[in-house]
Amino acid sequence: MALAQRAGRRGFGGRANPVGTCARLCYRQEIDAAWAKEAEDRIDAYERGKIESVPAEEVFNEIDRLFPNTRTGAEPADSLTA
Repeated sequence: MALAQRAGRRGFGGRANPVGTCARLCYRQEIDAAWAKEAEDRIDAYERGKIESVPAEEVFNEIDRLFPNTRTGAEPADSLTA
């Protein structure tokens, strides 16, 4: 059985396994910390002029072009690269 499966098993009278809960929480905290650092690094790069922003409308139009009819309630968008 994989470690992730063992960590999530319940074996304490129906209560959550505290070791598994701790392992998942610690792993989640590591992921959250990595994403927070990535976000800060991107903001710093933007502020230093190393990267540029892209308007949200362009981003969503490109998503619509690449993945048509996947956004709920989305109207077909014009292609950015016709």
